[in-house]
Amino acid sequence: MPANQLSRQATEYAALVEGLTSTMLQVEEVHLSMGTQFLDYAVVAVDLGHIGAKARLHAMDLASLELETPDGGTIHPAGREMTIVALVDGRRVPIHWGRISGREIDLDQNETLHLVSRVEPVHFGQPIIFQQVWSPIAQAPANVHHEIVFNPQFKGAIIGNMRRATIDGKPDEPIFIDPGSIETFFAAEYQEALVTSLGELGWVTESGVNNWTLADAVRVLCRIGNPIERFIQNPQPEELASVLPSDPQILKNHGLRMGLYLNQALEELLAPYGFTFKIEYSLNSRKLAIVQRGVGEKKTVRWQPIGSKLELSEQFADEAHLQFDASMAVNAVAAWGDYTYLEATFELMPGWPANLDNSDVMDLTNDGEDWQQHPERHDVWRKWVLNEAGDYNRGWTNVAAAGKANEGLTGLFRDAFGGDHGELVARRRQFEPMLTVGPDGKPLGDVGGTKVEWWDPEREGGPGWSDLPSDDPTFTCRLLTDECGILFTGVEPPYWILDQGGAARLRITATIASDDRIRGLESRFAQSVNVDEHYHVLDVNRGFHARLLHSGSRYYSQVQNETLKAAQVDGREALVAFAQQAVVAWDQAHLAGTVRLESLENFGAYELGDLIEKLAGRNIEFTLNRATEEGKRFPQIIGMTHYVQAQKLVLAIAEFKQTDAYVASFTRKTRRLR
Repeated sequence: MPANQLSRQATEYAALVEGLTSTMLQVEEVHLSMGTQFLDYAVVAVDLGHIGAKARLHAMDLASLELETPDGGTIHPAGREMTIVALVDGRRVPIHWGRISGREIDLDQNETLHLVSRVEPVHFGQPIIFQQVWSPIAQAPANVHHEIVFNPQFKGAIIGNMRRATIDGKPDEPIFIDPGSIETFFAAEYQEALVTSLGELGWVTESGVNNWTLADAVRVLCRIGNPIERFIQNPQPEELASVLPSDPQILKNHGLRMGLYLNQALEELLAPYGFTFKIEYSLNSRKLAIVQRGVGEKKTVRWQPIGSKLELSEQFADEAHLQFDASMAVNAVAAWGDYTYLEATFELMPGWPANLDNSDVMDLTNDGEDWQQHPERHDVWRKWVLNEAGDYNRGWTNVAAAGKANEGLTGLFRDAFGGDHGELVARRRQFEPMLTVGPDGKPLGDVGGTKVEWWDPEREGGPGWSDLPSDDPTFTCRLLTDECGILFTGVEPPYWILDQGGAARLRITATIASDDRIRGLESRFAQSVNVDEHYHVLDVNRGFHARLLHSGSRYYSQVQNETLKAAQVDGREALVAFAQQAVVAWDQAHLAGTVRLESLENFGAYELGDLIEKLAGRNIEFTLNRATEEGKRFPQIIGMTHYVQAQKLVLAIAEFKQTDAYVASFTRKTRRLR
């Protein structure tokens, strides 16, 4: 463009209905955006001054409107495909595609009729109402109507539920596998799954060998939700791999609601991890493209300084409305993980009054005639407790820490987790299954997942702890549900224990939850863009766990030498790193608004996902944080509106609290701070 040219040539737009043009149509607006909150749409005016329109103006059926075509024919626009193109250097550049579904009519001094063309959720395929799993019997995919969950929490651990198979001739396609299908080695072998069984994995960490990555998750959603790609094409695997991280530990227990269309499912999957999507248009097809929020090609908007000589090559913008607010920068984070859990071996004490110790055994049978009339006998020689709430007061000196179980619990947890572990308050708790697992991947204990033992003075090889004899019905017992303890449920209490009197002893190896949650705390950095300390508390208990064995657990040494496996996990260091990264990610100002370009001739210079660094000429920089050049962040173009008749292009820009994939994997979409 010559530097002395003082006017711009208008950019022409045309609306094609099923590939045909109509002289009755005039493009007014085209709206493009990322994500699913506002799908792309266009507004096209019907020229009511056109002779064809005048003929129908006073007898118009909105459901069966007809448009004239250049060849003298007509076309019914309802439900038809519409493409909007811009004419650039003699080329048709596609801007929009959709179906005509809306009518807007205004009958006033300026009678107008508008057609609205939209991209609808149905254009992305079909509702997703099933998982696709591999059937070893049919040697083909099978659809099961279960809610989709990527890497679910299964029996207290995060389990990778992805495998690969050849589907429709395509090898290495990701497909679901139910964790219940691979709990044992033989089950996994039957599935012909290239996995290690849960029992072999031992749940040592919260990442399995078959975790879904974001790229694989997008692939399977596209395959299930948009199998025939009728209107919009799915992204190719290599395109996904170039944008989405390959870290298999990002997705953790990420579920999707049933019945979502593909665009909605992608939003629920990707938004928490800092990604979204857009539609890329060509003349004859459309394609989904994944976009990373806060990452893109850096662009500037030119706007000459006030008082300078007009140079159209340096003057793009003519209006901007922006809001900048540093007070919204989050510069301190308290991230709270799950409660700590500890497997230990606990000695139990009698849970009945001492004055009933010498009760006649005939009075303690639960099938006696007067059993129901004497509830005080029901626990005698049957109920054995930890006494964690201080409910019992017995003086048996042979029971370790009798009457002081709460003090003992605090010490046990501090032994395992460190001296800064919080106190376990005196309250009732519950024994939970052991962390130590057997070859089948299940907790090793046989009493509700716990191991109960009794002191056997006549044990072969000398007195010591023995498993409860399985051939003696009096030793049948269950866990208490309202406190830490067990109850023998046989017709008679265990006579081998009763016979020992005050020398009787019982112990249990089980897991107990504390009152203390693991946490990562990070305070304000000195260079924060926010002068105040703005704290945000994150509850990330589903992502960070701490479950350990106490060194006094019966199975500790066997787990240490790897004779046995245990579901131990220690996420404390990871949680601290998470809090630090969250502060780095969120310590940036809020910036959002619009910038209007004074013509449409430069619309091709900007794309959805581009970053806007500054208004060149006015020297207004859009830096959102205080960082080195490499770490600077800028707002991103999240929407574009072509106002064709006014020949204006409006860019909607907004900051994104950019997180790396690790931080984003634990941050819910609803926790974007505004």
